[in-house]
Parts: sequence; C-alpha cells; structure tokens
Amino acid sequence: MQIVRTCREEQRPATPAEQDVLAQWSGWGAIPEIFDESRGEWAADRARLRELLGPDEWADARASTLNAHYTDPAIAQVM
Repeated sequence: MQIVRTCREEQRPATPAEQDVLAQWSGWGAIPEIFDESRGEWAADRARLRELLGPDEWADARASTLNAHYTDPAIAQVM
C-alpha cells in the first residue's frame, strides 16, 4: 500500500521495480487476520494499514476478505 500511496502523492506511475512488487500482491484474502481486532499479533500491521487507507478504503479492503480467496502461486502456475 505504501507504493500505491507514494505514486498517488507524486502523481506518477509505478517504476518497473515498484511494478514488480505490486504484481506479487494477491489481495486481502491471503491475510484476513489483519482485520480481526482480536488478533494482537497483527496489531502493528493493522495500525500501519489504517494509516495508509482512508475509512472507505479500509472498509472495502475488509469486506473483500469474504470473497477474496488466496491461491498459492505454485498451484496457480500448475493450473
């Protein structure tokens, strides 16, 4: 999310290196635990994510965990 925010603030497209990082993103389905307030081990990451996302983006990201399903890249590659 930091890369997206930086690109927005600087009003520029992602660099090739940033694109490589962004291309690895699979969605929130891989880590729905970050939105679970009872999961203390995710507290620091959750706080940082809240800083990066606005209230609407936070709500959208959290809601997407219900229908965002993580598939291991190794499985997807074989398919």
